[in-house]
Amino acid sequence: MTGEASGPCGARPPRETILCGFDPDEGPPTIWVGREASRLVVELTLEPGGHVGRWTAGFPVDSASIAIEIMPAMGPGGVMVLDPAGRRSSLASSVAEPLDRIRWPQCWTLGHGPSGIEDAKLTGKVEASLNQVP
Repeated sequence: MTGEASGPCGARPPRETILCGFDPDEGPPTIWVGREASRLVVELTLEPGGHVGRWTAGFPVDSASIAIEIMPAMGPGGVMVLDPAGRRSSLASSVAEPLDRIRWPQCWTLGHGPSGIEDAKLTGKVEASLNQVP
């Protein structure tokens, strides 16, 4: 069997990490924010050892100017993106579980996944600030 690991020259990788929060002793990242084909994707491990929930934006997102809020009190609809005017919009998901069991990760990466700088590497620049709101 043969294959090609990446797309055509200059093509965007299929999955790019904007922000990744993880614990070294756990499986998948607790929080992964990235894009797939210019669509914003947020993946959350809802509880230690639990399954990964997935939220997506139904519109293209410029990763250089996004803001994400995770508001556990709003339940599954509490994964939100803010537009440049400050309006909130819930991301689409089929997740029905509450968000109040998400554990704040110990380790964070910016622009790549937890396995190193080539793991779902972001093309371009990104800045982030983190605020934990109880």
